[in-house]
Amino acid sequence: MKFSKIALITAAIVIGSTALPAASNVSYAQASSNSLGSHLFDNFKQSIEAKIAATKEKEKQEKEKLEKEKKEQEKQEKERLEKEKKEKEKQEKERLEKERLEKERLEKERLEKERLEKERLEKEKQEKEKQDKEKDKDKDKDKDKDKDKDKDKDKDKDKDKDKDKDKDKDKDKPDQKLVKQIVQDTINKLTQLKNRTQSALISIAIKFALAKDGHEKTVLYQQGKSTLSASIDAFTVIMQEAAAKLKSIGADVSVLGPLFQAFDSFQIEGKGILKQIIG
Repeated sequence: MKFSKIALITAAIVIGSTALPAASNVSYAQASSNSLGSHLFDNFKQSIEAKIAATKEKEKQEKEKLEKEKKEQEKQEKERLEKEKKEKEKQEKERLEKERLEKERLEKERLEKERLEKERLEKEKQEKEKQDKEKDKDKDKDKDKDKDKDKDKDKDKDKDKDKDKDKDKDKDKPDQKLVKQIVQDTINKLTQLKNRTQSALISIAIKFALAKDGHEKTVLYQQGKSTLSASIDAFTVIMQEAAAKLKSIGADVSVLGPLFQAFDSFQIEGKGILKQIIG
């Protein structure tokens, strides 16, 4: 077993400081000295080893303490960084959500403005068409009045030539003013029906173009078919009433023929609008 120089020197000093015995007791003194030196050396050795062990234990504890503090600091730092990361992610998520909601709001406003603008333009168009039709009606009425005047003049001449024949014929003929009134009333009713139907179909077509899913489009298409079907039924009722009135005064219902032809054309237009809707 090896010892440090300090331990050996200390042991030597302790041994050297022991008083020498008398000459007569040399052997005894020598034995005692050897025993004392060995005892002191063992005690010193144990003391040194204990101090070394204590020092190592202290260093070990200090090292463990520092290591523990280091791990704790690293843990706290990791937790802090993780917390900051989650907070940033939360803020970023909130920011993106706000941007999405704002974008949706602006898009909704834009679509609503476009819808209102289309409705406004459609109303203006319908109003203009209505005014144009009324003007055309007024022109037709003026023409009819002129024709009636010419006919009245011709009738006056015929009356002068053959009053007796005209009297007989007048008895058999229906009142032409009533006939014209019935036909004109029927035309007015059919015109109103046509305008209502056209307006409804165009409105449905616009909604169909803006629809976002198949179910909504299917519902709108069915509405269009129902609107056109209801218009046809209403036309039938109007024409039946007109025919009954003409028959009641003895007039020929053939004067309603052009109205049937005009409404046939309107039905074709209505079906064309329906095809445009689903197309």
